[in-house]
Amino acid sequence: MYEDYDYVLYDVGPSLGALNRAIIISCDYFIIPMSVDMFSLLALNNINLSLKNWMSGIKSGLKNYQKDENEEYTINNKSLQCNLQFLGYAMQQYRGKTVRGEKVKVNAYEKIALKVPKIIKAEIINNYSSKINIDFELGQIENMYSLIPLSQLANSPIFCLKNKDGVVGSHFSKVNDARELFSSICQRILSNIEAIKS
Repeated sequence: MYEDYDYVLYDVGPSLGALNRAIIISCDYFIIPMSVDMFSLLALNNINLSLKNWMSGIKSGLKNYQKDENEEYTINNKSLQCNLQFLGYAMQQYRGKTVRGEKVKVNAYEKIALKVPKIIKAEIINNYSSKINIDFELGQIENMYSLIPLSQLANSPIFCLKNKDGVVGSHFSKVNDARELFSSICQRILSNIEAIKS
């Protein structure tokens, strides 16, 4: 049945507990959505340390299995390997403003956002990517304010919200902006998968 799908996405909460460990180490790729705040920057080190421990445990277990059983551990006749690859990150939940027709972060968020690429590279890209020359910034998602609860109440993605869901006035342009933004993020994810596979 899994062969009917090109991709399966798991959306896990911001925790490094046992459930997330089981999900993440069974994946081929991972993405980090992060708020533009100091706690998210500090969390990157914790993610790195946890991933290192988890992957080391898996590799050690597979090696021990092969030694004890004189064969590789397989699922559906395919040998199991832990080769988790980083696909990219998206910064979100920041406040923006328009300056000379261009969207920018307000100053307090900008100071933190400028630190992100360096820390992401040191903690994540250098350790979990075989291709370090791709664009790991998937997109930037500004705070969408009331569109979030409207989306939750309508049980619908933001970019599918309609008038009947409470969208009025300037909300319509924000819905269209969200559609373009999420489409762009999806395209970057697919591009990065292809770049890593090649």
